[in-house]
Amino acid sequence: MKKICNSCKREYHHGNDFLNNTSRWRMGPQDTLYFNCSCQSTLAMRLGKYDWYKPDINIAEGRKSLFHKLKLSEKLPPIQPAVYEIQYELSKADVSIQKVCGYLRKEPTLTATILGAASSKADCNISQVDHAIPYLGYQQVADLVLAAAMNQFKVPSRYFSWDDFWAEAFLNGRISENLAKEYLS
Repeated sequence: MKKICNSCKREYHHGNDFLNNTSRWRMGPQDTLYFNCSCQSTLAMRLGKYDWYKPDINIAEGRKSLFHKLKLSEKLPPIQPAVYEIQYELSKADVSIQKVCGYLRKEPTLTATILGAASSKADCNISQVDHAIPYLGYQQVADLVLAAAMNQFKVPSRYFSWDDFWAEAFLNGRISENLAKEYLS
């Protein structure tokens, strides 16, 4: 089975082809593996479509049945691909706000998080994502996107509350920001 990049027409035939001159490997929903071709186009592969991309490939035959009895629902949920794309774009020296906006528009929850943070910081209603990003700053946007993505990993516990944790973290951040303005200016 071969895969062909639609942009540069590069052909991938064997497992080693996928490992040479590729980058930014990441897991997506439904066991889809994403990576970037040497031309920087994003390609995707489904679990089991290629012989070498199977989780049980290196497990002894006698133990494969035990492996397959594990519940698939017990694995961690994947982080949305848009989160990776936003983080990558914001880490570049020449950030494209339009690209970041495009990725954010694919994830309404992330967009709402960014707009809400910008509006609360500005004490007014910022309703455009392309205004919110420079207002907050690239690092704060990257942090908010990552925090929003991490919220999907909530683990129930009677000893720990994510809401309390994030409320305290936010409060500490605001206090630190105000102290820095007061004493470092």
